[in-house]
Order: sequence, then structure tokens, then C-alpha cells
Amino acid sequence: MSLSNVSAIVNDLSSPPDQPESSDDPPPPAPTNSQLALDLTPSNHFQVIHGKHKHSVAYLSLSKDKQITGHEVMTHQDAHYYAPFAGDSQSNTYISQAGFTGNRRTVSSVAVLPSLFIDLDHYKLPELQHLTPAELVNHIIAKEPWLPVPTYVADSGRGAYLLWLFPKPLDKSSLPRWQTTINCLVDLLKEYGADPQAKDAARVLRLAWSIHTGTGNQVQYNQLGTEVKFNELEQLIRSTHEISFPRATVTPQQERKQLTGQVSRSNVRSLFNTHTLHWGRMQDITKLAELRAPLNDYRHRMLYHFAVSAAWFCPSVDSLRSEVTSLAEAYFVNPQRYTNHSRFKSITERMILGKGGGKVSWGHRKVDYRYRVRTPTIMDALDITTTEQRHMGILIDAKEKYRRKVEKRRTAGVLERHKYIAKVHQETAGKKQLALDLREAGKTNRQISEELSITSRTVRRLVNG
Repeated sequence: MSLSNVSAIVNDLSSPPDQPESSDDPPPPAPTNSQLALDLTPSNHFQVIHGKHKHSVAYLSLSKDKQITGHEVMTHQDAHYYAPFAGDSQSNTYISQAGFTGNRRTVSSVAVLPSLFIDLDHYKLPELQHLTPAELVNHIIAKEPWLPVPTYVADSGRGAYLLWLFPKPLDKSSLPRWQTTINCLVDLLKEYGADPQAKDAARVLRLAWSIHTGTGNQVQYNQLGTEVKFNELEQLIRSTHEISFPRATVTPQQERKQLTGQVSRSNVRSLFNTHTLHWGRMQDITKLAELRAPLNDYRHRMLYHFAVSAAWFCPSVDSLRSEVTSLAEAYFVNPQRYTNHSRFKSITERMILGKGGGKVSWGHRKVDYRYRVRTPTIMDALDITTTEQRHMGILIDAKEKYRRKVEKRRTAGVLERHKYIAKVHQETAGKKQLALDLREAGKTNRQISEELSITSRTVRRLVNG
């Protein structure tokens, strides 16, 4: 079933296939942890991945020569209705692993992340190519006992997918942590055929019951384990990565912790600082484009700095082009004039080198090839105003940062300095009067200090001052 007929199919449907006629009836429940699901149907596969959110979902279909024959981002309801048709016996169909805002399948449009996944091309490894997906999981768990059992394992037609589903989908603010976690997981499972290109949030994986046209095999999903909390999975993966891939330069204290197997939470958290920074910049530049739309100025500069940050999340040049094109088409006047991707040649070249493990000298250490631009440089290039900074998260100056700090303190109940001093004076005057009254009543300094919960020295200062 080609995606070119999606709209017609969806419009003709008043309710999901094999369901009651009322469109208000809830979708079929996903398999529970109490009974493992074997060979998911396309409908159940959709429900397992996307049943806990209501955002848009993408489908993609390929021909035998790997040409895209259909690609559409649908509303959640339409995508659910279409699942049984997308998984028919003639299709080579993929489904997105994330939910999206709007009608584009880009990293910057990601709204929710229901799972962490890995694509294992173990068929390329002579020592593993004879294993079934389930046998491969047993082999990996035996050698990597720290790794939780995947919630689902799939025979992708030639390789295997492993999926760890979360009890609650992550929202887009967690994407930097998710991205660094999957990067670490790919590094750790590289010897088992982990695909380094399959680690972007906008990734699509084959739908259950679709056909791998290269081998003619049907895709099958089976449940192995239960859902896993992201925080626990993140800690396990990043702690293990910190030990397996130590930093080039470590302090003696860090070296002792590595030798004893102790990795502090702060060290693990520092692994996702780069992704947090660049995700925030992508969000800020998108917001700036929205505030200034329709854009007639600063378009080249805006696309350049957006591409620099997007390069940290995109697995390929095509993916990066899609991100840049999406921004231009959404907010620019004459967007086609500003999507000449030769302008970003240096960014794509460095992205490829960085993802290949290449390093460049920076100061006294080796760092990733991808560009690092200072926040003030971006702000100067885009002339971000004080008013616009109120809408930014990362692209702000020292004055805006201080204003937010003060606002946060006021919200927490911290008084302005002059009000605080006046309050202290008022409280002191009140305590002084109480101390004098108690002295007149014949109390000693010790008794007064105990009654007012102050020191004897303070009592003397109050009654004698």
C-alpha cells in the first residue's frame, strides 16, 4: 500500500479497521507487562510506540531500489487509522519513533520521545550473523550484564531493532539528554553492529509486518521485557560509557573513581552539556525567526548558526538539509533563495569528520571537529534585542541573565535589599522592646536569651544599646 493513497484512505475511514463503528471508541490497548506480546500487528505496533501521546506521526515507504515512494506526517488519529494498511504484505514501510509538532519530520519538530532504540546490523559481522534477534539479545546481555533487557526486539528483515519503552514519553525538553544517551549506547554496542547513522530523534524504523525488499523477509516485533524509566536507563548507559570511554584528560580524583568503579552523577551529567547548549540554540533561533517573521533580513546568518547547532543532532547531510529547509520554508520570504546548501559546505564537512571520530586541537585538548561558536558572537551576528531576549533560553546577555535571577528570587519570596533592611530593623526593634520588658520583670540575661532564642551577648546589646 503506497503512502500516495494515504489521504484518500484516511478520509474514507470513519473508524479504525476491525473496531466498533463509533469513532469515539478508544483504540485497542497495548500489550501489558503481565503478558508478553508476540509478533505485534501493525495496529498494535503503532499503539505500543505512540499510544501514550497525541502528536503527529510520520510514515515513509521505499521502493526496491530504495527510492522514497511516499512520505507523510499525519495527525495522530489518521496515523492510527492508516497503520493496518501501511503494514500490508506488499509494503516496505517505516514509522517514526517520535511524535512531532506540525507536519515535518525534523529534529527541531520533535514533540515527544516514547522510547530509546538501537539498530543492530549484526549481519555484517561473521561471528554474529547466524544469530536470530532473540539470540543476539541473549548474547549481548551475557556480555553486557549492566544493560536492561529491551522491552521489544524486532527482526528488521536482515538486522535487529532493540527498543526500551518509557512508562511516560519524554517531552522535547529532554531531547539533549536523550540524544547523548543514544550516542553513548551506540558507542557501547558498536561491536555488536550498532548503526551510527540510526541515532537521531527523527529516525524511522520498519513497521511490523512490512517487508524488507532486499531480503523478502517480513518484519516482526516481539516483547522481551518491561518498560524502563528513562532516568534509570540514562544513568546506567552514561555511567558505563564514562568507564569504557574515559576522557583524554582526567584529574587524579577522577582516575581513582574510575579504578574503583565509582562515577559521580555530576560527571555523568556533564556528558550532555554540548547537546543541551545546541538544542537550546536551535529552539532560540527558531523562536527568533517566529518573532521576526516574515523574515527579510539576517536570513543567511540565521540559517548558518541554526545549521551549526543542528549538526550535533543530525546523522547525515540530508537530515541537516531537511532541518535548514524546514526553518526557511516556515519563516522566510522567498525561502527557496536561502536553501542553497553549498553555503553550508564547511558545516557539513566538519559534521562528517566529527561523527567519524575526528578531532581537532583546541587549546590543550582534542575536541570534536564540529564548529563551536560563542553565544555573544551569535547574538551580535543576529542583533538580538533586549525585548527578544525575554523569549530566549540560551541566547541572552549578562543583563538578561541577572534580571531573570532577580525575578526568580522575588518569586521565591526574597525581598529587595532596602525592604530586607527595613524588615530587619523592625524585627530588631521588636526584640529590643521585649528584652527591656523582660528585664523590668526581673529576668536575668540568660533567662531572656532562652525565652527569645537569642544569645546572651545579643541580649546585652539590646538592653544596653
